[in-house]
Amino acid sequence: KGRKCASKVSVLFNQMESDMYNLVPAIGSLNAMRSDKPFGIIEGEVKEFGETIDMEITSKMVEIMPSKRGNVARVMLYMNKKYGVQFPDHNQTVEMLKEWDLADPEDDWEYQKKQILKATYGMEF
Repeated sequence: KGRKCASKVSVLFNQMESDMYNLVPAIGSLNAMRSDKPFGIIEGEVKEFGETIDMEITSKMVEIMPSKRGNVARVMLYMNKKYGVQFPDHNQTVEMLKEWDLADPEDDWEYQKKQILKATYGMEF
């Protein structure tokens, strides 16, 4: 029945939703457009949002710009490892995320965020 129902009945959902590593600043309207579409590579896409916005969206998929793919991949792989989150076409998606992780190393913002989360909440990654 969706997020509202899950937040009422699932302790695990509430843990996942409030996990500080999973929380990332986002443009709300783009996040709403993304909805629950899977990430991937959109061949020949039109840069509808320009070169500075982090995503392109089709009716079936969302493409993240190369400089942010690792950021997305690391959060998704973390959620999979910590909470057992499954993805559409799971094995293929995990392989893609691992490739994105390697191709786009952790940036300063991610490093600083992890250090703060470790110091504040004792989180391990």
